[in-house]
Amino acid sequence: MQGGQAGTGNLDVNPQFVSQPAIGLGTVGDLRLQLCSPAINVGSNAANNTTTDQNGKPRITFGTIDMGGHEQQQVPPPPVGYITNVQQLPLNGSAMFSATCGAFAELQSTGARPVSGTITANVFVDADPPSMDGKNYVARHFELMPGNNAFTGTGRIKLYFTQAEFDQFNSLPDTELKLPASPDDQTGKSHLRIYHFPGEGIVGIVLFYKMGVTEIDPTNFEILWNETAQRWEISFLTTGFGGFFVSTANTSVFCPESEYQWHAATSGTTYQWQKLQNGSWVTLEDRDVFPFTNSPVLFCTTSITADWYGTQIRCLVDGNKPGPVYTIHFATTWTGAIDNAWNKPGNWSCGIVPNQYMNVRINNNVLIYPQVPVNTTVRSIIIQPGATVNLAPGVQLTITGK
Repeated sequence: MQGGQAGTGNLDVNPQFVSQPAIGLGTVGDLRLQLCSPAINVGSNAANNTTTDQNGKPRITFGTIDMGGHEQQQVPPPPVGYITNVQQLPLNGSAMFSATCGAFAELQSTGARPVSGTITANVFVDADPPSMDGKNYVARHFELMPGNNAFTGTGRIKLYFTQAEFDQFNSLPDTELKLPASPDDQTGKSHLRIYHFPGEGIVGIVLFYKMGVTEIDPTNFEILWNETAQRWEISFLTTGFGGFFVSTANTSVFCPESEYQWHAATSGTTYQWQKLQNGSWVTLEDRDVFPFTNSPVLFCTTSITADWYGTQIRCLVDGNKPGPVYTIHFATTWTGAIDNAWNKPGNWSCGIVPNQYMNVRINNNVLIYPQVPVNTTVRSIIIQPGATVNLAPGVQLTITGK
């Protein structure tokens, strides 16, 4: 209903009729819904009392009735797969890349070396969010490749996502930092990062980009919710083109006193791993924890303790190419494998009792929930709906982080 109207289920969006009738009595139009109409599958089955629509076609085709008198009979485009769109981009011009149900990306030629010429844009939607080296990405990702200056051309890109895609990412069990859960979620916006993999991959698979990765941090003002189109729009400047994936800031979540590894993500001749110390990047020299700091893969030994939480590390390649920044986080999950005692190591997935540097998760699929017998401090705790944590009388559970 244009302008909005109180009532459950009413929509204030363009219904996308096949032919919108002119305003006034006696005008003619075609009120069937286009394939991408927002009125498809959002009606109320309970309010329906007929088996056919106004064209004599089945009234409910895809499980939920459509709004209006005409039921869309065609199968909507598959949500999983990929679509290619090729356009000619003039210098200092812009292009909109579209698929069956509307635009999926924009590119503006701008910056120090404005990109121009033929641009091939692919949008991929995977059934499951892609992952590499323990890092998850949003299921929708993109590959934008110009015919010229693919690695040096500059431009401003705008990518589109749905809230459902962010929700799917946030629901992954090993996702600690979350993407925005709503249009006004400023914390979620601050977590969002674009990961740029230069060059062409193979059908968008993240593992097949072989030239490293650059992390792009859009400002919250560049991460906008379009209420009319019901989509997220993320804008950022880029030098070079290729694959673009959305995730959160790099966090490496594992158990204290366990082995882990990080990849430089950029090829070169020399490698030097560094850590951020008092605002400056310094050489990583903690050889008891990190024995090989001059290789493309950094290993940590079981000597790493929980007080490394929050440390940021990166690899400097060839002395001038910094790789992605990783932040060390520690997390453990309650298993209740022995009994209900919080302070027994065997009841935790990491095999140690959580402390002030560790994030704790209590899932709702265990048979025994924890009893905390003494004052305890953790960095954070997530308690799934239906799960419980019981404190002994007078005991406090202190949370130091967020």
